[in-house]
Amino acid sequence: MKGSQTVYYQCGASSDVPADLSDSFTSDVRRTINGAETVRKASQEEPAYLIEQVEAASN
Repeated sequence: MKGSQTVYYQCGASSDVPADLSDSFTSDVRRTINGAETVRKASQEEPAYLIEQVEAASN
């Protein structure tokens, strides 16, 4: 996958939720999200992806 693509993922009981793929990683990645450190394992064969939820349009 390349950056700046829209992807869909399943979130809980919700149907597919759109998100923007902003980056991919082929080595382990560590991020702090809402004050909690998160570590994701990644490799060339199984990359980790950073996605950003797409805001719903308001009518």
